[in-house]
Amino acid sequence: ACPIARSLDLVGEWWSLLILRESFSGVRRFKDFEQRLGIARNILSTRLKKLTEAGVLERRPSTEDAREVDYRLTPMGRELGTVLIALAQWGQRWTDQSGDAPCFVNRHSGSALQPLQLIDADGVVLQLRDIAMVVEKAAASG
Repeated sequence: ACPIARSLDLVGEWWSLLILRESFSGVRRFKDFEQRLGIARNILSTRLKKLTEAGVLERRPSTEDAREVDYRLTPMGRELGTVLIALAQWGQRWTDQSGDAPCFVNRHSGSALQPLQLIDADGVVLQLRDIAMVVEKAAASG
C-alpha cells in the first residue's frame, strides 16, 4: 500500500533508473541504450519490457528506420524527471565525485539547477522537519 514501495517495484532497479536517465537525454533505441550503458542485452530487454508494461515507456515504430523500435517516455515516465533530478542532486552532494558525472542544467541557458524544494499547497517552502507522513484512507469501492 505504500506509494514508495509501489514506485520502487516499478522503477527501483538500478538499471531501470539508468535507462530512464538515458531516456531523458534523448536515447530511444535498444542498441543506443546498450552502447551507452554497457548493459547486457538480456537485462536491457527485461528492463525495457517491464518499464513498457508499467506504462513508464512506450514502444513506437522508429521515425528514422522502419525496422527499428523507439522507446519513448510516456507522461507517467516524464513525471519521473523530478525524481531523477532529486536523486542526482543528492548524489552530487553526498557521494564520491571522482570522474565525469552527468548533471542536469537548463537546456536553454546551461545554468545549473537550484536544489529542489518542498512546497505545500499554500506555496510555503518547507524543511523536512515541517513534514509529517499521514495515511489516507482509500476510497470505498462499490
